[in-house]
Amino acid sequence: MKLAVITDSSTDFAEKYKTYENLFVLDIPISIDGVDYDLQKNFS
Repeated sequence: MKLAVITDSSTDFAEKYKTYENLFVLDIPISIDGVDYDLQKNFS
């Protein structure tokens, strides 16, 4: 059995965890009033 973890980049994992082969961190944009935002790049 294989196990993988998929999470959004907003979880702000430490860099050492991002190198784990079974952890996938995705940039999932959110949309507010028709405007798309990437939490790591253009949301404050």
